[in-house]
Amino acid sequence: MAADFIGESRIIAFQWKGENTVMEELIRLFVEEFQQPSTLEETKIANLLGHSDRFIALDQYRRKDLKAQKQILDELAGKLDSMDLYKGCCCAFFCGVLMGQCGPGGAGEGLVNFFIKVVSHLCGLLDELDKTEESDPEDEMLDKLFLTAPDKVRAFRGSAPLMMAIMDLLAKSPESREYLRKKDLYDNLERIEPFVKNGSYLLRIYPVCGPMDVLVLAPKKEQGALIRVQDVGTNFHLMTLLERALYQKEWDQRFGLSADVKSPESLKVFACASGEETARQNGSVYAHAAYYSCDGQMLWGEMGPDTIPCVEQMPVVLIYPEKFPRSWDLFFAVSCHPYLKPLAEIKRELSKEEVREWMGKMQGISSF
Repeated sequence: MAADFIGESRIIAFQWKGENTVMEELIRLFVEEFQQPSTLEETKIANLLGHSDRFIALDQYRRKDLKAQKQILDELAGKLDSMDLYKGCCCAFFCGVLMGQCGPGGAGEGLVNFFIKVVSHLCGLLDELDKTEESDPEDEMLDKLFLTAPDKVRAFRGSAPLMMAIMDLLAKSPESREYLRKKDLYDNLERIEPFVKNGSYLLRIYPVCGPMDVLVLAPKKEQGALIRVQDVGTNFHLMTLLERALYQKEWDQRFGLSADVKSPESLKVFACASGEETARQNGSVYAHAAYYSCDGQMLWGEMGPDTIPCVEQMPVVLIYPEKFPRSWDLFFAVSCHPYLKPLAEIKRELSKEEVREWMGKMQGISSF
């Protein structure tokens, strides 16, 4: 029994001091075990947590005291960096379970930092593959590599449970996405993408923005609006949701959108882009206007909203009557996770004077 393993008499001795002392002791014992280096055979055990009596005791405790889950999550997330790499990945999976109960809270930074550490070792593993001209990390190759570079093997075999937690964290926490972006990790994520489970998801969630304001101007029409954007991963998605917001406000003609923005096909796309309907298959999305950034360049659709050039720290999107037909795959205009709630919402309309003032700050743009 788990209680027998950690010493039932020890737990009883702590109880008179209060439940927090019991929890802290359970956490300490579990972390102490998971700081010990994992063996080669342990890296092959997918459910390593289930083989740990100390984990089972902690898990039993948190099931009886649901209020303790947030503190347990914060404690474990902060100690991941001190754990063995493989065991830390398994612990991160448990952190993901706790996040499902109480939300990420303050655990995001610890999880992201540990994830970055694992990604670094995964890139090191790929360097080894390059040296040996191997195309894929097979078990035999990993077992041999464990003798000289055990942490690279631990990172690879632990990446699957770790990814489950990171997927949930990045979907639920815009702060964690922003923190990860500041680490400038995209190139490394792109490199490991073919080798880790759900690697393509990482590339899609990486640019998804948190709540941010975007200034939208239609110079030829002298119209403008301040837009609130959130959970949007590409500028193609943003343009789609922006057209939806203007259509719903009945401002589509005022901002120069073409008439077929009201077609059944467009309304179907809008429903998929907002998450109201699920996109069952890929298709084409057709723009109903031309979209530029304040530097005079066509808005780069594949990039995220956080890359939109700014004027006085304000991202600016310029809408012009369509000159050249533009389209993109529906794949670029839908959410990559059900926890995300993509939105482009009009906060307020700008006066003509405000539009002229903003355009005055962008010399030469109005001549498009």
